[in-house]
Amino acid sequence: MILPFLTHGLLCDPHMDATDEQVSMISVVVFLGMLVGAFISGVVSDLFGRRVGFLYTTAFVAVFGLLSSLARTVAGVTMLRFMVGVGVSGSPAAIVLYTEYLPSQKRGSQLVMYLLFFSVGTLFIAALSWATLPTIGWRGLLALASIPGFVILSLAVPFLPESPRYLAIKSKPSRLICSWRKFTGVDSAERTLRRVAAFNKHPLPIDFKLEADAAATDAPDDEQHVVVTSGGRTRRCIQSLVLAVKDFASDVSMLLSAKSRKTFALVCVLFLLMAFLYYGLVLLTVALLETDSDDEPLCKGSDTVHELTNWDYLQALISNAAEVPGLLVMFLLLDWVGRRVTLSVSFALCGGATAFLLIPRMPSAVQCCFVFLARAFALSFNQSLWVYTTEVFPTKVRATALGFGTCFARIGGGVAPFMVSQVLFDSSEAVKMIILATCVGTALVSAVLSLLLPLETNSHYLTETTLPEPAPAS
Repeated sequence: MILPFLTHGLLCDPHMDATDEQVSMISVVVFLGMLVGAFISGVVSDLFGRRVGFLYTTAFVAVFGLLSSLARTVAGVTMLRFMVGVGVSGSPAAIVLYTEYLPSQKRGSQLVMYLLFFSVGTLFIAALSWATLPTIGWRGLLALASIPGFVILSLAVPFLPESPRYLAIKSKPSRLICSWRKFTGVDSAERTLRRVAAFNKHPLPIDFKLEADAAATDAPDDEQHVVVTSGGRTRRCIQSLVLAVKDFASDVSMLLSAKSRKTFALVCVLFLLMAFLYYGLVLLTVALLETDSDDEPLCKGSDTVHELTNWDYLQALISNAAEVPGLLVMFLLLDWVGRRVTLSVSFALCGGATAFLLIPRMPSAVQCCFVFLARAFALSFNQSLWVYTTEVFPTKVRATALGFGTCFARIGGGVAPFMVSQVLFDSSEAVKMIILATCVGTALVSAVLSLLLPLETNSHYLTETTLPEPAPAS
């Protein structure tokens, strides 16, 4: 969400001497980092645990976000924002960890509440940009935006538990993972549940025992640690890595099996289209405001970019606030009509709202209203897709599936900056119309594809090693 404000700040900074092509490349590089990080995050979360995936990605966002505020060149900003992109892609680990603690009856509503903080973050960034860009500039914006990451790390390291579902599935880990768990102090699934239950003041019965943990306890030692223990430390490490690669290959094989491949392929395509549309609309929010600011003074560092006014920042804040009613739409529909219909309706309504932006010479206030509606429905389909993907895949491959999905999302999101730059730096009304029409078409195609998803996950229990069974025909 910070990218439009960062690129505007760089263009207006006379000391950076940034060009239009360079700032467009920053957005692309960030999405490239998110592409790389999404794949790594999913694999790490399924191999070493959801908690590990969440902690390392949060650390990347905080540390490299702060360092990017100190960069002296556009190239330096670009490289450091790439690393921030790697960290931002850690969303799969966080949402998977939270989902695996939720009961099926309340999972939809609780995930909506969880995703509400995504919208709170966009409002925070919009307000922070308004407060800092005109005064202390883009460096102050990036430095202040990194503070929440350090706060979250200070709380998560001592208090965040691992997912018991993950620990139960990985009850017979390789020696590499066993060593990592001992190093980080991770308990078994049963002990983790007891600790969480005691913290919530609802202790489990003394005779409570997880079936997966019991199987692991009863197994001989040489079965619990499937890595051969003979040979030196280097050989054991190589054997552990080979098993990790085999485990990943097994996960990919499950995703590409006859039972899963249609769902997996559709999810990946929808993530690509969703990100292209969602991030395109987010970036268009600032770009459209720029094209309506021709009477404002030019930035000191640019001959083409105008200063953002208080009204411009207010419109950006309002359009970001649209994501809150978008979550309300999602909250009302998700458990009522199901995940697939919510996804399809949200795409269609977003396309309809965006179509009104094709009207030429629309008054700024009216344009802001339609941007508000488009952003609301965009947030609804964005988060609905995250909820569906988290629920439809089993625990064994859940994070990996989300990782692949977000990889495709980064490809779609990486195209958006090039598209929006045409609106920002080209005054042609025809270019604007073509890009908006492309967004409308993307939304309508996505609405149809959403209905082709073979499984509905509403009120389904999370599965551990297989996809949920389709609901019987009524």
